[in-house]
Amino acid sequence: MDMVKAETVDRFFMHDSQTFLDILTWKRHLLLNHLQIALGYLSLGKEEQAKESLYGLVEHFKQEHLLSRLGDPDLVIFLYRYPLLYPNIQFEVEISESVSLPRSFRERKGGEQIRDLLQWIGKNYLQNCEEECSLMLRFEKGLNDLPRITIDLFCPPIGGDRIDEYEKIKGRLEKGFDVEEMGKNEKEWALSLNWKEN
Repeated sequence: MDMVKAETVDRFFMHDSQTFLDILTWKRHLLLNHLQIALGYLSLGKEEQAKESLYGLVEHFKQEHLLSRLGDPDLVIFLYRYPLLYPNIQFEVEISESVSLPRSFRERKGGEQIRDLLQWIGKNYLQNCEEECSLMLRFEKGLNDLPRITIDLFCPPIGGDRIDEYEKIKGRLEKGFDVEEMGKNEKEWALSLNWKEN
């Protein structure tokens, strides 16, 4: 473990032990839920469904492994916490095996920009949405092997004053990313963020 990782982990355990315990509890619940579903299918003689449940669990932990190696520990911890902070949003992170965040991403606070956007989404939908929402965050290789982050939000649109807040966050994002709104309609909003090296 390098020094930056060690300091981040130490800071996390020392100052936010309740969050750590909440994440462990949530992960244990997730694991036990998948195992109970698989055992239920096996007890009914439904081997294929049991396998699907276990394969889903394996894929989940594979994605967690890729998340832990992303290269921005503060962002990783925030992404782990997101489902606990905003339980009305079904949150998923998908990471391509080939993606890694360059040093410039941490130096120029790319993770903070992503956190600001995700917090804005979470707070607005926590306060203003009766329906369950779905949020997918994808990390992939983009142009020149720089990271591209895609955000897909499936939920009713946000309007009014909250759009002004979004425009401010978008302006901050544009300092580090090429920002492209790929789709906006009654139920879906998609944003593509391509990291700029300079």
